[in-house]
Amino acid sequence: TLQERVYRTAFEGGWKACVLAGADCMQDPAANAFLKTLEEPPPRTVFLLLTDSPQRLLPTIISRCQVLEVSAREGGVGGETEALVLGILADEAGGTMAGARMRAEKFRGLLKALKDTATAEAREEAKAERGALGEGTEGGGPDAATVDARAGARYREARMRVMRTVLLWYRDILVRVCGGAAEMLYYQSHRDMIEGLARKTSYRAARGRVVAVTEMYDRMERNVPEKAVLHAAFVKLAAPE
Repeated sequence: TLQERVYRTAFEGGWKACVLAGADCMQDPAANAFLKTLEEPPPRTVFLLLTDSPQRLLPTIISRCQVLEVSAREGGVGGETEALVLGILADEAGGTMAGARMRAEKFRGLLKALKDTATAEAREEAKAERGALGEGTEGGGPDAATVDARAGARYREARMRVMRTVLLWYRDILVRVCGGAAEMLYYQSHRDMIEGLARKTSYRAARGRVVAVTEMYDRMERNVPEKAVLHAAFVKLAAPE
C-alpha cells in the first residue's frame, strides 16, 4: 500500500515522490486514510496529487496542499463549437424560466452531437487499426469495449471544454461585477453584452452562477443523467436574484 511504501527508507537516503493520478477518484475510506498520512508525513517526502476535478477532493486534503495549475488547456472549447456555446449563452431569452429550459435543451443537443462525433471518430480509428493489422489477424485490433472506452474518454474531454467555456462566460460577468478592468475579460468579442449583464447582476448572484456551473460539471462527472443536470442548472442560472 501507499502508506507502507512512503515510510520505507529512500534509495541512497534521498527524497521520495509519491504520485497519485486521478486523486479525485479516491473513495472516502481511502481519502481518509491518505489524510492521516498527510497529517503526519514521513520526512523528505513529496506527494503529487493529479486531478482535473480538485473540487471533488476532501476539503481537509486540499487545505494541506499547494495548488499548481499545470494544464495547458486554459481557454474554452474553441472553433465552431465555442461559437455555438456563446450563441446559446448570449441569447437573452435564457433569462426567463421558459428560456432556461430551451437553453438546456440546446446544450443537450450540442452535447449529443459531440458524443456522436466522438463515437464516430473512435470507430473510424478502430477500423483503420484493424485494416493495418490485416483481416483475419489474431486479436485483430481493438474490441468493442475498447472502442467504447475511447469514445467515452474523447467525449468527456469535449464536454469538459464546453463546460469551461460556460464557466469563462460567467467568470467574465463576475469580473465586471467586482469592478475588474474590461481588459481582463476573456470573451472580448462579447464585451458589450457582458457589460450589460454585469450592470444588472449583484455580486451574490454572479458568484452563485459561477458556483452553479462548477456544480453542473461535477454532477456530470459523477454520471448524473445529463438531461436532469442541464435543466436544473440552467433554471438556477436564470433564477432572479
